[in-house]
Amino acid sequence: MRLKIRILLVSLAAVMQISCPVFADSVSSSFTASGTPGNYELNFTFNNNMDELLNQSIYWVGVDLQHDSALAAPFCWHDNGDWNLKVDFPAQYGLYWPGSGTDYKSTWLTVSSYYAIAPYGSLEGFGVPFKGSSLPQAANFFAFSVGQRPAGAELPEDAVFCDNYTLGFEGIATSTPEPVSAFLFGIGGFILVLTRRKKQVFLSKQKITKREYLC
Repeated sequence: MRLKIRILLVSLAAVMQISCPVFADSVSSSFTASGTPGNYELNFTFNNNMDELLNQSIYWVGVDLQHDSALAAPFCWHDNGDWNLKVDFPAQYGLYWPGSGTDYKSTWLTVSSYYAIAPYGSLEGFGVPFKGSSLPQAANFFAFSVGQRPAGAELPEDAVFCDNYTLGFEGIATSTPEPVSAFLFGIGGFILVLTRRKKQVFLSKQKITKREYLC
């Protein structure tokens, strides 16, 4: 009985580890997938892990995956076109982008501070239709935040861009199993181990002596 409980706890711990990632970066992203090969929908979530003392809310994000039809977006966010920040940032704003020259094919923007992603907040629903035959395991992303930072506030070390009000970041979004899939995966592992345990117990009983039975 104790072994069964131990196996169940280990399985559930594995599920929790898969479903509840720990964020170390100022901005992080992950995505889940639904659909079938050739007709996937990737759902990205962006997390603002910055301290609220920095007063920075994320208002512009993008990933480097090509979308094959209209992007899905959270309420009050909209498709902001293709961006290569190395080229387009100086052209549009006259500012140098010190980060990568990645072509971000799917980007979203909100012009409402109310719907920006506040510190310690997260937002899902950034959908990318994907026609590939196999799912990507990761995608490059960028994110921009804006806000009036307190004087002397220490800036995040992973910020790629910084001016008086804005911070820019780049990172890698990772694929995350759906919570239900992760749970089923954990339970499936528990059942498999339990079945093997029962088989071993059954076989061992065939060899057990009368004296061992009484113990």
